[in-house]
Amino acid sequence: MLGLFVALGIAILTLLAILLWFLPYLLQQQAQQQAREATHLRALIAEIMHEQEASTVRHMQLGASVAYLQDQLDQLNTRIPEPQRVTARMPVGLLETAALERIEHRLSSLQHQVAQQQHVYHSHARSDTEAWLYLLDLLVAMQTQIKTLSEQLPPHTANQR
Repeated sequence: MLGLFVALGIAILTLLAILLWFLPYLLQQQAQQQAREATHLRALIAEIMHEQEASTVRHMQLGASVAYLQDQLDQLNTRIPEPQRVTARMPVGLLETAALERIEHRLSSLQHQVAQQQHVYHSHARSDTEAWLYLLDLLVAMQTQIKTLSEQLPPHTANQR
């Protein structure tokens, strides 16, 4: 029985030694994991704060733009003569359709101008291409004539040149 108590005591001491060795290792692993998670959370918080700051700046810029546009609209309203102000007080839908019609008219005139410019460009390009083709044909004709003339010359005259 004494042998069993000694064996049991040795087993308990061994388990205690293993526990005393393994427990700090587990605590160290947990501390490292918490440090990594804390670093990751700090990075996420910093990123969120940066995005919040950027969002605030964008919000302020939009507010400034809206205020500027409102000022511009107020200045335009003060510049418009009284008869036109009456039409400017028309419902928003009528103003939008009139503005859209003007924009469509401007776009169609711009498209027409672009089409005209493209037509002029293509006609110039076509005439330039034709001129180059005529020059190349003339060059080919000159080369064939030079070749026939050089073949017709006697060999001793060709050497004297």
